[in-house]
Amino acid sequence: MQKFRLETTIAGSRFISGCAAALSRLNKGDEVRVIRDHHNRHDDKAVAVYGGIFHIGYVPRAVNGPLADLLDGGGSVRATVSVDPIIYGDSIKSPPKILIEED
Repeated sequence: MQKFRLETTIAGSRFISGCAAALSRLNKGDEVRVIRDHHNRHDDKAVAVYGGIFHIGYVPRAVNGPLADLLDGGGSVRATVSVDPIIYGDSIKSPPKILIEED
């Protein structure tokens, strides 16, 4: 069976207070964490993304279903930054892309 693999841009970063500062510390190859967010009232398949202790966004709703199902089933993944974010001051011009691969 083929292992799960997804490369996607992080969603929602622009709406998280102070996120630009946390994103500015990320570089290609850095590890990030993806954590199932069962309490998200807007998306029952939400998967949050963390850089260190900072919440930096979500896996986009359009592609989070299979990942949420994998995590709910006890699967584990490794996620890394695949494309650097573009930050100007406190403004997020382009959030990072991340690569998520099943362990």
